[in-house]
Amino acid sequence: MKQLFIPIVFILSLLASTPSSAKLYKCTDQKGKIYYTDLVCPNESAKKEMKEDKNRSNLKKINKNGISILDWTNRLSGSGTYFYIEGILKNTSKKRVSRIRVKVKSLNSRGQLVSLDDGYADPTSLYPEGEATFQIMVRNTSEIEKFSLSVIWE
Repeated sequence: MKQLFIPIVFILSLLASTPSSAKLYKCTDQKGKIYYTDLVCPNESAKKEMKEDKNRSNLKKINKNGISILDWTNRLSGSGTYFYIEGILKNTSKKRVSRIRVKVKSLNSRGQLVSLDDGYADPTSLYPEGEATFQIMVRNTSEIEKFSLSVIWE
């Protein structure tokens, strides 16, 4: 009985500590160091809510000749070290496409490039009307204010 009790307690403690989805705030401490938290920043003037989707300007553009981004979002890793850029793609053309790759431009508040990252869709090839997902890790820096996504394929 004791052998069964310990794993059950362990699993319940893990479930109780699982974070629920919450708003994420970008805060600056008194020394100017930027940190992220799910609590409202102590200094209201320093509070900046991080939007779930940094830039959705290309979301509704349906590309009839290839791949369209149906939806995407971003989230911070548990440590705050990386952003995960995740989404869904659709082949809106009338032919099979392959080697589908998503490019992520991380931009600062002035629209200047901070970093370039990319990753392949899963699956990497799609027949007409087929859908794929993607997940790209972007190293988090205090400069990043928004993302811009593009898709390339063969």
